[in-house]
Amino acid sequence: MPTPQEIYKLQGKIENNVIFCLENGKYKDRAGKTCTELVDSVALAIVCLPHNKPRKYFSVMEEARLKIFYRTLPHWELDGASYFITFNTWEKLELNSEARKIVLNSCLFFNNQRYKIFVFVVMTDHVHLLMQPLLKSENEYWSLSSIMSSIKGYSAKQIPKVMKHIGTVWQDERYDRIVRNEEEFQSYWQYIRQNPIEAGLSSTPEDYPYLWQTSE
Repeated sequence: MPTPQEIYKLQGKIENNVIFCLENGKYKDRAGKTCTELVDSVALAIVCLPHNKPRKYFSVMEEARLKIFYRTLPHWELDGASYFITFNTWEKLELNSEARKIVLNSCLFFNNQRYKIFVFVVMTDHVHLLMQPLLKSENEYWSLSSIMSSIKGYSAKQIPKVMKHIGTVWQDERYDRIVRNEEEFQSYWQYIRQNPIEAGLSSTPEDYPYLWQTSE
């Protein structure tokens, strides 16, 4: 199985070229240029859906159980990995305190059942999470898309009850990044904790009511 560092290198190459497809046994970017700089130990097969399908691209790497989805942004899912995730409100909708409490509770609802949250913060117009999906069955992890759909779907139904807002609450897309090592894990952790301070919402992380971190 490729290491997280190898996956991270490959992730950067794919993202920088936006789309890869497999044509006549050769990897090509969307401009048609043949690409030979993929990580040597990684066997990757890219399948592009027909043009009349939604703009979504999917690939699977069997050896590492890596799944790659493309919408507007690339989404990489690696079995057993931890992720730094950010999702934003629609058109910078500002959540009031009651709405942020709803989002906080929505994130925690399946914590330690479908995923493990290490730390997260609910800001006025976005959410940062550091988390790890858990096993759904013997050979399958909960997907990021199902986890995010649950959190965003439930909270979107509840938020209009505490705000004068009708319509979309969350942007469809999210930003997610595989955490490649302990140093990066700690960096994301501290970044999340400092968000309320940087935004002038709290003097310390602990004083901000919509920040949560595991006690383990």
